[in-house]
Amino acid sequence: MGIKERIFHSVLLEIVGVLMTVIAATFVVEETVTHLTGLAIIISLVAMTFNYVYNLVFDRIYGDDRLSRGLWLRVWHGLFFEMGMVIITTPLLMYALQLGFLKVLLMDLVMVVFFMVLVIVYNWCYDHARARFFVPPKPALTGV
Repeated sequence: MGIKERIFHSVLLEIVGVLMTVIAATFVVEETVTHLTGLAIIISLVAMTFNYVYNLVFDRIYGDDRLSRGLWLRVWHGLFFEMGMVIITTPLLMYALQLGFLKVLLMDLVMVVFFMVLVIVYNWCYDHARARFFVPPKPALTGV
């Protein structure tokens, strides 16, 4: 994946995540949609930056053959990403929502489960859509 595609991949995921988060948060937190949207966009920018670096390192370790990645590798990939996000976002959410550590941690953990599933499904769909529609097939080797 080149730099432009990595940015596209990350931005598309964050758009889906922001929309779903703001909709869900309006039912849980007593804040305005504007405040929640601003907070979601800030967290999204943090997540995009972290996602870019995290996936760059991940691809260097596990290679570019993204279609051969099994379910367990994708689960571990999502789990470690989300653990990193909890470490980064918990203090930010505590400050922005003026809530205590345990309440924010619980909210963050619920979001981890949601985003872990979203990231696994999103990456699987993206990889297969990319292979089907955007990456030309490799020519077959012939026994000449």
